[in-house]
Amino acid sequence: MGRPSKTSGKKAIAVKIRTGFTTVTFDARPDRLDFRDKVYEAPLRSLAPHFPDDATISRFMPAYVKAGLILDQGRDGACTGFGLACVINYLTFVRSFRGESLGAFRPVSPRMLYELARRYDEWRGEDYEGSSCRGALKGWHKHGVCAEALWTYRDKAGRVRLLIPDKAWAADAVTRPLGIYYRVDKRSVVELQAAIQQIGAVYVSARVHDGWDRVPEVQAPKSHADVPVIG
Repeated sequence: MGRPSKTSGKKAIAVKIRTGFTTVTFDARPDRLDFRDKVYEAPLRSLAPHFPDDATISRFMPAYVKAGLILDQGRDGACTGFGLACVINYLTFVRSFRGESLGAFRPVSPRMLYELARRYDEWRGEDYEGSSCRGALKGWHKHGVCAEALWTYRDKAGRVRLLIPDKAWAADAVTRPLGIYYRVDKRSVVELQAAIQQIGAVYVSARVHDGWDRVPEVQAPKSHADVPVIG
């Protein structure tokens, strides 16, 4: 953070630095290359200047938030399950919201996606925390994914526990199959933007570091004074 600069006529913005990454282990590795992957190629057409546009956000976001679809894995290493569940939830929610779905919308189970990810990922056994995007996609491709209500991640008290799934989970899971998935070239921002516009969401992993937890929080202005320069 640089020194505050004198700026006439502007309000001061208080900046609060958050910390909390000291107890987190950063041991994620990049996804391994697999020549069997189908590579995504962007269609030859102009991209929208803004996506989604303001009208779409105003229409969908309030109902999306109200439905509790912004997920939080907490301190658990289940990011592969939660991330993929967010993608599936978003795509099926939009379809249902537009009246394109035959049945009622039901959020999917991050627990099922995470447990199957560890079964199909690159590492031996399942007695460890964390997994890979590839493992989660393989699990979805082979088994589908059931509703969250049938295989919950937390008990009624909000505690993280490996609960026994409802006996109907398997029959429900096959109603949400994965047709196909493509690898997007991470070096091409344009292809990533095209994939988001064409499909609606993409499933990605990223390297993180403790600097992510030092992003300033902007608070309400208090007085006419200095404006801090963040850098």
